[in-house]
Amino acid sequence: MGNIKKTLSLFAIILMVASTLGYAGFSYFASSKGHSYRGKLELKPRSATYYELLSDSNLKGTISSSSPIIVYILDDEGLEKLKTGESGTPYKFWKGQSIEINEKIPKGNYYLVIINTGYADAEVMISLENKR
Repeated sequence: MGNIKKTLSLFAIILMVASTLGYAGFSYFASSKGHSYRGKLELKPRSATYYELLSDSNLKGTISSSSPIIVYILDDEGLEKLKTGESGTPYKFWKGQSIEINEKIPKGNYYLVIINTGYADAEVMISLENKR
């Protein structure tokens, strides 16, 4: 648990510089019953992006990357702590280059956070469905 807290603290600043994120061929579809995230995006070194998830829903799909990434599901408090550099506990956590997600998202405000922890650009492919 200590490593997760350290990682959350270390990468808090990268959410502040999300403007360094480059998009290429990424599509997003939203309705009251579901969100669809599909496509490719480029994450600059030591940067992150995040997406709001539907309350009381299911999140299913894959995220793959050309280099290792960290993926969190955080609630409001966890996201705010990450942004300010404080440590927190994620609802869910994955690390690697090929991540399969099949999770129940509880009621409340939750976010999917993708972090490039490396020193080179990461090409990230996302194929996720978030449905009620």
